[in-house]
Amino acid sequence: AKRSDEERAVLLPSYIKTVLEKKLIDFRKKDIFSFETDEVKEISVDGPQTKWRAEKREDEWWLVSPVESLAQSSKISNILYSLSSLKAKEFLCEDKKAADLKKYGLQKPQYQIRLKLPQKEQEFTVYLTKKDDTLYATSTLSAKIISADDTIISDLEKKIDELREKEVAVFYTWEVKELKIKKEGLVISLKKNKDNDWIFEPSGEKADNEKVESFIRQLDSLEAESFIDPPFNLQDFGLEKPLAEISLVVEAGENKTKEITLKIGQTQSSSDKAYLQNTRLNYLLVVKSDFLDQLPHKKEDWQPQALSEKTEEKKG
Repeated sequence: AKRSDEERAVLLPSYIKTVLEKKLIDFRKKDIFSFETDEVKEISVDGPQTKWRAEKREDEWWLVSPVESLAQSSKISNILYSLSSLKAKEFLCEDKKAADLKKYGLQKPQYQIRLKLPQKEQEFTVYLTKKDDTLYATSTLSAKIISADDTIISDLEKKIDELREKEVAVFYTWEVKELKIKKEGLVISLKKNKDNDWIFEPSGEKADNEKVESFIRQLDSLEAESFIDPPFNLQDFGLEKPLAEISLVVEAGENKTKEITLKIGQTQSSSDKAYLQNTRLNYLLVVKSDFLDQLPHKKEDWQPQALSEKTEEKKG
């Protein structure tokens, strides 16, 4: 290298040449569709094989069309993150016209994703079309057309049942503070004390922690095999007079709790499935019935082993 006002020449590290050889696109802002994903309160997707709309209610995503259902929030969040971080591989058009939209298949795009951000009083639509392994993109907020990575397409192609929340109740085992079971005239109420021991209410007797926690873990991991959407008759599924009712009081933030009630209907004939109703949902869930094996038949089933044996001896 040599300065124009000096005669001497010097040696410089070769990486400087690499920096100077960068193309214009290397310096451009490539995430032209970026937005704050937490500010999105509604999303609708219209694609070749799927069409749905979802809205955020407090900290949960709910599908509102074509069915009303609790959604898997992580899957909606993944779509929003992928959209927000969509980066240009190449800038194909700086000031799009109708002819440009037609050229890149965006006049009638394969995917239209509409987003609402109420806090910013903003609503816009992202248009995507995939042709010959290249994804073309633009939006109502941008005059540009870009090519981008097509990994977002796999998320957009998910069917509606893939987006629905399959957990019968969304909670973590350690968040449960109270448990109540009603079954065939049996009522068992338990509460966790400050030492994290499960105590029978109102007697104050200790319960078998391992058995109680094992049952709660079963509920925590229990997922729907399929869904039954309204209209339906609860009587047809044994839920007008359920076989059992399970209530959980769960931590829901600082000094807050929420109650979850699950009703167990009849098991399907010649099947290992059962009908279940989470009372906060307007649809039913079909689940594997093996978790019912852990339901206690009597209070003694969940007493510590030594106490249970002593109680049986007294009865004898």
